[in-house]
Amino acid sequence: MKKLLFFLAMFCSIAITAQAATETCDCGSLVKITATPKEGYHFVQWSDGNTDSTRVVEVNENLKKYVATFAPNLYEISFKNWNGELLLAAEKLPYGSAITYKGAVPEKEVDPNKSTWEFIGWEPSLEAVPTVPAHAQSFTAVFKEIPTMYTVTFYNNDGTPIKSEQVPYGGYPTFPSKNPERIQVDENDQHYTWEFIGWNPKELVPVTEKPETHTYIAQYKHTAKEYTITFKDGNGTIIYEKGVAYGEKPVYDSEVIPTKAETYEYKYEWDGTWKPDLVTVTGPAVYEANFKAIKQVYTVTFKDHDGTILHTEDVEYGKMAQNIPVPERVDTTGQWTYTFDGWATSDPSITPVTEKIETQVYTATYKATKNRYTVTVKVDDPEHGTVTGAGTYEYGEEVTVIATPDGCYKFKQWSNGDKEESLTFKVTGNVELIATFEVRKYTITVESADETMGTVTIEKL
Repeated sequence: MKKLLFFLAMFCSIAITAQAATETCDCGSLVKITATPKEGYHFVQWSDGNTDSTRVVEVNENLKKYVATFAPNLYEISFKNWNGELLLAAEKLPYGSAITYKGAVPEKEVDPNKSTWEFIGWEPSLEAVPTVPAHAQSFTAVFKEIPTMYTVTFYNNDGTPIKSEQVPYGGYPTFPSKNPERIQVDENDQHYTWEFIGWNPKELVPVTEKPETHTYIAQYKHTAKEYTITFKDGNGTIIYEKGVAYGEKPVYDSEVIPTKAETYEYKYEWDGTWKPDLVTVTGPAVYEANFKAIKQVYTVTFKDHDGTILHTEDVEYGKMAQNIPVPERVDTTGQWTYTFDGWATSDPSITPVTEKIETQVYTATYKATKNRYTVTVKVDDPEHGTVTGAGTYEYGEEVTVIATPDGCYKFKQWSNGDKEESLTFKVTGNVELIATFEVRKYTITVESADETMGTVTIEKL
């Protein structure tokens, strides 16, 4: 019997650790099982009452299960205010239990002229640490400063409010997004054009409780009137405006070059002149740019079936490509034989270039013929089982091969590593598959009652 046990111990020599650890051993062999608590927990006992975390048991023909139980440790939890003072007496709680704050809302002193403080949570947050960790944990109150708000107003020259906004103490207001227009206050105003030049005060200042930091007045300068001369591009869009005094001849001195929208047939280039011709100013005037037309040129592309560019050629609108390639497609897999079958367009003939994309891109098409392949199926030992599914099949055809074990054997795997007895695949070439089988054995299982608290092991001896 001692010799038999020594042989079985030598035969079972591998340890496994998992939520439910299992191991297959010969009847009569010994196994060592171990319960290991996770961080924050300690081992209590096995399901049969045994309190040894590591023990040896004998394997027999019955399926026997050993369940390990664990319990959580206790750790100190405390809550502090922003200045480090305890808000509640610290308490010890079980590992993994929920953490809640049961005291009054924390507070921080305020200066109402400048700001108030609002409690917004804890550091770390209770969302980040919702349950008791495996160590003592302290939470510190976190506050958000809410600045006191003041009204800042921007006024026009006549005292009309232009914009009002709420600004926090110490913050800066923002100027209105649009420059204001001066309000006429007497008849003399109509003889001048007025230009906004800024605000009084000129620069933005931080807001305080002082009233002078809450008001801005619009400032203007005036000049004698001029007439507006407008220049437009070929699309009728205004590209430049300038004021020119009466009796002077306007000059186009903008850096913007006039443009005109292209058509599919033409693009346009400004010739440097205007319609009508520029003349001495007697009032507001509008001028439109003159252009010369240039024929458009497009790139015609010939592509192979996979998008590879075979040839490109620049062709003027309304004309046809001249150098048309003759494509060939080479079979690299043995699946198909390809024959060129024309160009894939709405009209397979080559046509003059227009705005339609199909007159600019042509893609080669081909005809194909499919091949056939042989599937061979064997077994490693005819006494262990049988196989089916051998034959000749067309490329891409779906085939199912089946391995059937005999007697005390069970299917192990195919020669390609697949472990399913019924294997289905598509044929892409000649295939040879060999099925292998193996003998069945007994199984013993140990399991943790709660894997979050601890793990179990089983070891062949």
